Amino acid sequence: MKSHRSKLYLDFIRNQPCIVSGSDYGVVAHHVRILGNGGTGLKPSDFLTVPLTHEHHMALHSGGERSFYKKHNIDINNSIKCFLLSFLESFPTNSDVIESLDYISL
Repeated sequence: MKSHRSKLYLDFIRNQPCIVSGSDYGVVAHHVRILGNGGTGLKPSDFLTVPLTHEHHMALHSGGERSFYKKHNIDINNSIKCFLLSFLESFPTNSDVIESLDYISL
């Protein structure tokens, strides 16, 4: 399975507020691994990302994804869907995203 890369989408995610704090300072694109599109040494698709501040990103990696999302009451599937839909509204002819939606099952 192809692991899609998109600088345009990552820039979009980095310009969104953090899904935990709502801050727009120091936001990074976190690649969500628990959805199974990656593996040891492989980064998941860029379309499976969410915005986190650097501090929250470090906390997630030190405590684990599932527990981080549970602690902060985050529905990660819904979050990813919302960002993808918002992106598509901004860039309705972006074929990379449309193609990626064919294999991403959330």
